[in-house]
Amino acid sequence: PYTVDISSALPNEFGPQPVDVIWDWDFSPVFTVADEGSIAPSATSTSFPATVPPFATPGIHAVTVCWLNGPLETWFYQTLIFEVGGPPTPTPARSNCIETQDLSQGVTAQQMADQLLGGGITISNITHTGASPAAGRFTDTCNVIGFNSGIMLSSGAISGVIGPNLEDGVSTANQAAGDPALTQLAGFDTFDASVLEFDFVPAGSSVSFNYVFASDEYNEFVHSDFNDVFAFFVNGTNCAKVGGQPVTINTINNGNPFGTSPSENSQLYRNNDLEDGGGSIDTEMDGLTTVLTCQASVQAGQVNHMKLAIADGTDNILDANVFLQAGS
Repeated sequence: PYTVDISSALPNEFGPQPVDVIWDWDFSPVFTVADEGSIAPSATSTSFPATVPPFATPGIHAVTVCWLNGPLETWFYQTLIFEVGGPPTPTPARSNCIETQDLSQGVTAQQMADQLLGGGITISNITHTGASPAAGRFTDTCNVIGFNSGIMLSSGAISGVIGPNLEDGVSTANQAAGDPALTQLAGFDTFDASVLEFDFVPAGSSVSFNYVFASDEYNEFVHSDFNDVFAFFVNGTNCAKVGGQPVTINTINNGNPFGTSPSENSQLYRNNDLEDGGGSIDTEMDGLTTVLTCQASVQAGQVNHMKLAIADGTDNILDANVFLQAGS
């Protein structure tokens, strides 16, 4: 037995909020509710006992706790990792190849902009919009990503990229708004946007940045409405493109089902999905791109504007991340 605790839920003054506990859910329409509870009217927390279902074999499991706020017509959820006891089973250790530090851990938006652009450039009006765990910086000592340090933006939590890949779906629902510019690019509503913006005065007439886009929407949601998207706007123009299209899971992939046609720019895709023979790349993400480059013209010696943004497409389930090389 174990206890389900929920705190800081949005209250519903008109009735209770039903709570479902679902084991090993891949967010498909078919699932089994293992336990049920509720959040009382006007309450923001609850606690109730639950038991490990008989189908949960010894080992690591993802447990999703969902609750429905009726007036908002919205399901909220949190996914936790449980280990079920049994015969001695080694628990996979989290890798130390990738390390992250987000805005809630002492990093500032100023430090992120400085690290991205390097020294000798005047930077001002720096802002971050989104949840604190959704932005920060990283180091990669094992060349997992393709460069060894830089900054990150996430539609969930940047710590979710730390490997190895243990599960098929990683989600942190920040309940943050989307971004109108990303919604236009993706063609679908966006949620949980993380946006870094600033002004800068370059010495030259062009800028170039290396980046990698990664998502846990791969591979099962390729060619769907769940179109996670990233953009790199320089003076209002997105330079994070492939073949003239914005970088999304629908424009860089190897098909769905994996390895079938149609696929888009598959030479730029690295598969890490456990269901499709992946898992050897030391990150929790199910898929990521090769190192891509954003190149844009700017006005030398004058104030230019930069906006980096990432968001979930259609819903806030399953996270996407972008790595940007320091000083690139």
